[in-house]
Amino acid sequence: MTLENKIGLIIDDDFALKHKPPYPHPIFFSYETPLRIQSIIAYLEIKKVFEDKR
Repeated sequence: MTLENKIGLIIDDDFALKHKPPYPHPIFFSYETPLRIQSIIAYLEIKKVFEDKR
């Protein structure tokens, strides 16, 4: 049995619009700088995480 380490990212600009009461509105705090976020995304692209292989 082989295990594959994969990461899934969900990016949705309308997240706040889709989650109205009675559901609690999530609050996200970002402590990352834009440069660090760019470097993380670049690393994930190098590792080919975003390729659609199913």
